[in-house]
Amino acid sequence: MNTIQLNVNPPSKLNISLNEFVTALSSAFDLAEKVNRDHSLRTTYIASRISERLGLSPNETRETYFASLLHDIVPVGEIFDEKTAFEIHNTLFPLDTGISARVADIWLLKKQIEHEEQVLDATSLITKIIYIAEQFESIYSLLGDEPVDRRRMSDWVSKKVKRWDVQISAVLFSCMSTEAFWLDLRAGNIKAAVEKGAPDYRQHLDINDIEKICKAFTVIIDRKNPYTGSHSKKVGLIAHKIAIELGFDALTSKKIEIAGYLHDLGKLAVPETILNKPASLNARERQIIRSHPYYTYSILGNIKGLEDIAEWAGNHHERLDGSGYPWGKRNLTVMDQIVAVSDIFEALTSERPYRKAVAPDKAVLLLQKLALSGEILENAVEALANIIGFLEYLQYPSALRT
Repeated sequence: MNTIQLNVNPPSKLNISLNEFVTALSSAFDLAEKVNRDHSLRTTYIASRISERLGLSPNETRETYFASLLHDIVPVGEIFDEKTAFEIHNTLFPLDTGISARVADIWLLKKQIEHEEQVLDATSLITKIIYIAEQFESIYSLLGDEPVDRRRMSDWVSKKVKRWDVQISAVLFSCMSTEAFWLDLRAGNIKAAVEKGAPDYRQHLDINDIEKICKAFTVIIDRKNPYTGSHSKKVGLIAHKIAIELGFDALTSKKIEIAGYLHDLGKLAVPETILNKPASLNARERQIIRSHPYYTYSILGNIKGLEDIAEWAGNHHERLDGSGYPWGKRNLTVMDQIVAVSDIFEALTSERPYRKAVAPDKAVLLLQKLALSGEILENAVEALANIIGFLEYLQYPSALRT
């Protein structure tokens, strides 16, 4: 049986840089690229260099930069219909409708790409820049930057991009003529090159903005594995209720909720063949899936001001007796354990291909046994038991329509 002394003193504020937040989220999607993990950064660098040489306005440059970073945030495919994709785009950018519109345009363009020339002729200049930058990056990542590869890239720009847009092809050739352009694209240089060229955009996000963005992000995380349904959103809602029950202030409770929403962010680095496997995982597959909390922490830890949320989200598979993963920690906080308990409860009460869902009251009993064995925090489990009415209500689909 474990209890931890609560510290409910409210932090003074939460004010996060939009630039850092967007860059971190874009890195989550590049994790899914096993070969090309700098795709979004390179696309952003190329698009930014094109927009710079075209002399776009500061607002247009800003839209190009941020939309490039997040151009892959909603995967193109059968998982997301147009209505859902646009709702996510709009929610992810509550402070800048221009960025939202550009990312949505890119998504729609890629959905219609079988009519490539006609669609490109009708699209906006910024959308066209980002699309061409992404195509350039994809070819670059397959070839490299040896002299023969550069000649092939030049041939592609001459034959393809020039047909799409003469002006963009001209400035792209101008970029390619400098050695610095190719050096910046290399794996060890690209992150610093993108950060150095970031627009001076001093927009910051408060706790409410971040909550809206993260709640929308749960749809993207959970859609990667259809068996988990609305797992991330439910974990966030349960964690918030437990925090309130334990007496945490409003701001800290909201931060714990956000940690719940994002606890599985690292699963974007796990292949869908493993996440969606209906049978038991082999040793290698278990090793891969057990890496996801590490990547959750790695991504969120890059955002100044979210260090505590990164810890709480990244520690959701850690246990008080040291039996958890990926670090095998023992010295855990109440906030860590709130997210962990919320995750275990939601997983137990959700149906999986290999088992039926457990009833909420029975799930609480199972968690109480884990607390008695010293794996999880008794305080958090007691708080969970106290909100059983909410937990039962959460099993209905209507509970998630907010």
